[in-house]
Amino acid sequence: MIKDALMKPSRIETARSFSKHRLKERYSAEAWERRLDEPPEAFHAFCIYRDTPSEKKRTLCVIAEESGAPRTDVEHWAKDWDWEARSSAYDNHLIKAEIEELKRDRIKSIRKRVALARAFQNKVITRLNALNPDELSPADLIKWIEVAGRIEKQILNESIEIKPR
Repeated sequence: MIKDALMKPSRIETARSFSKHRLKERYSAEAWERRLDEPPEAFHAFCIYRDTPSEKKRTLCVIAEESGAPRTDVEHWAKDWDWEARSSAYDNHLIKAEIEELKRDRIKSIRKRVALARAFQNKVITRLNALNPDELSPADLIKWIEVAGRIEKQILNESIEIKPR
């Protein structure tokens, strides 16, 4: 009997669990997406607020004017639907996406330069193999191998610098 009482959740725990479930249900999408019970007019006004560049001042008066909704409604929606936090989450999402794109572009560029350096080395090696050693001075041979090696080393060192932070 005591074990059964300890095993059953209390009314408070049940209420908390239900409350968490309802919150999760309400906020299951990304912060900047429409909430399940958010009125379409409120979400439309929020989209105007959210899509205003973060460098520009987001003001509720301007949002009310652009959305055609009464200013008092916009003020209530902004508070009730946590526009500031949601738009901040959206801004952060955009920044992270931009950073990821820059990382991909940098990696692509590094790979391209490594391939170019290696192709250059191969051309030099092919040319050197085709030349009569008597026609090529030792200084020329050393010079070209050193140049190609330095280029490859520089590019590979740059690619090593890309580390997750």
